[in-house]
Amino acid sequence: MSLVPMRINLAILTCAILLFAGCKQEDTILTTQQDSTVRYLETSHNPRLISEKAAAESLEEQPAYYTNYGNLAWRYIATMYATGRESWVEADRNDVVEISFDAYVFNYANPSGTMPYWSNRQTTIDRMVATNEYFDPEYWTTEPYVIRLDSGDGMPGLRKALIGCREGDSVEVYMTYEAAYGKDIVGIVPKQAPVAWLLTVDKVTKK
Repeated sequence: MSLVPMRINLAILTCAILLFAGCKQEDTILTTQQDSTVRYLETSHNPRLISEKAAAESLEEQPAYYTNYGNLAWRYIATMYATGRESWVEADRNDVVEISFDAYVFNYANPSGTMPYWSNRQTTIDRMVATNEYFDPEYWTTEPYVIRLDSGDGMPGLRKALIGCREGDSVEVYMTYEAAYGKDIVGIVPKQAPVAWLLTVDKVTKK
């Protein structure tokens, strides 16, 4: 038997093994992020949250809950029960939304006590300047972050989570790497890292 076909078959087998190992590792990373995020929301988050399904069945009058998007992203609206919220402008999937935000690499603990990797809030930028001598505010802007919800730009998890939010809402969005940046490395965000965005919906423009 010729050695050439044997070598080709061996190379194909090696590639298949490496591909399987890579996929297995990615599955483990994703599963860990999914389980750890839900555990944080339900046990460590303040207030402790329940799923939207459990909230619908709850006897509590105004249960604090999160919404799950395909087990890849989760949203909590802190202002869900705010007085008059029903009259606030609601974002549909064809609208344009402007937000102010702090964005964090998510380590399954309260992100607001850590250093954000990006923000357009003046108070956050001022705090970074005061506490981090290596921080250069030149590359951060206080301009509103504008998101077209029907576009393919930006993070899919964030776009989905903003649908149904209302102008004036305070929102937290937690995303696995698949719902955020995928396998890309963005700035100082590590590859395949989960992220958390704490944001305010400043404006909803209807389309």
